[in-house]
Amino acid sequence: MKAGNKFGKVLSLLVLFAMLISSLYVVSQSANSLPASTSITIISYNGNDANGILAFEHGQIGFYAYSVPPSEYTALPPGAKAYLMPATYYDVLVNPLNTSFGFNPFQFQEVRFALNFIVNRTYFVDNILHGYGIPSITLYAGEQDVLHLQNTLAKYAYIHYNFTYANETIYRVLTAHGAQYVNGKWYYNGKPIVVYVFVRTDATVRREYAEYFITQLEKLGFTVQQVQGNLQKEISFVYGSDPANTTWDILIEAWGGTYGYYDAGLAEGLYGTLAGDAPFTSYYGLSFGTYNDSKYEPQLLLKEANEIDNWSLILAQSQFTSEQEYYQLENDIVNVGINMSVRIGLGISLIPQYVLPTISGVYPSYAQGTLLNFQTYLEIANGSYPNVTIGVRYLSQGSANPGVGFTDAYTDEIANGLFAPQYLYVPGSGYQIPYIYTYKIVSLSPNSSAVKVPTNALWWNPSKQAVTYVSPNTTAQMAVIYNL
Repeated sequence: MKAGNKFGKVLSLLVLFAMLISSLYVVSQSANSLPASTSITIISYNGNDANGILAFEHGQIGFYAYSVPPSEYTALPPGAKAYLMPATYYDVLVNPLNTSFGFNPFQFQEVRFALNFIVNRTYFVDNILHGYGIPSITLYAGEQDVLHLQNTLAKYAYIHYNFTYANETIYRVLTAHGAQYVNGKWYYNGKPIVVYVFVRTDATVRREYAEYFITQLEKLGFTVQQVQGNLQKEISFVYGSDPANTTWDILIEAWGGTYGYYDAGLAEGLYGTLAGDAPFTSYYGLSFGTYNDSKYEPQLLLKEANEIDNWSLILAQSQFTSEQEYYQLENDIVNVGINMSVRIGLGISLIPQYVLPTISGVYPSYAQGTLLNFQTYLEIANGSYPNVTIGVRYLSQGSANPGVGFTDAYTDEIANGLFAPQYLYVPGSGYQIPYIYTYKIVSLSPNSSAVKVPTNALWWNPSKQAVTYVSPNTTAQMAVIYNL
């Protein structure tokens, strides 16, 4: 494997990958004839999506392995194929604590909840994702557990874009707490109420939506100050800061590989504090896993945080006694999470990954998970040519040493495309099962009824939360043989 830079700067971050992959090649060769190509060249575009897209449009790379909106492509090579993949979950993260230096209007839960009426999920999917997405008020946007959240979701069916309602609610709450609305602008103690929005300049979807959301905040009368930065700055500036003593109020979050979570884990990890991902504190977890901010929190927020974490512990420790109890706990967490409005759901992107017509072997990655994860690089072939060239946003923005763990999403994405994982999760649970396997793709077709599934085949039935036999006359798009 070779790693290079579009502009001639050779990067050696994947040398270790090349060393390790040779042993994987020997192990897999007899069973699967892998890798499919004699070499894989990975070119980094150092965050410049436009150059990566341009290289693909001119046929210089087989595909650009990063989710970018279709609007970024001005032209496509003749015969280019599009693979529609669930890509990234998006939400609005709101700092719910009043900061030590100013007046944070989002310390009030009613104000945070009112943001549900201006985030405009329809605009987000139609205009930012260009129709390639699923809007969602919760952390769930297509996962199987949505089927079991209908009782909770029905309670919030009235939520839609309603600027007038949001404006009236925010006016009522802020004026009741001493803020002044003068000539279309909010003030507190004679100073403008400033909302600090962190804008990811290296992520197209997040940047474009942040710009839209800023216009909504300004229309409400807030003075908005942008804090611009990349992934590394976001990690330190937002997730590495104490929410009670910081200069951020709003962040457009993105969670790649959302389908890698087991379903209850979404609510446990992102609505509660146990995973260290929340900007507030409970009796069980700290703000961002580090700061004890309970003394700065309104009692309602602390009460809700404790409720979520109590329920989460029951789920995480499998202390529930029935399917009904399991889903009731999940509904309870989601209900409180929506009301808390610290993480306000936008939806999940269904981003097409465009690939040159000569490239084959592109399909869901069975090494990463049982649902659509892009990409298993070892299967990729390029017509009659012996090698494949792939463009990526970054080779790495952290440690590329698999022995001590990868420290950034870009390294992790490439590693997942090259190596089989050490374990999988049991469906619906956080328990890990270690394994080693090889697999072979028997049939792959765009036709969803191409493969007739044997009646003795087993599948995970989400409605029953159990492994059952498939129904008669079941068909599938592809067939895979696993050797465990």
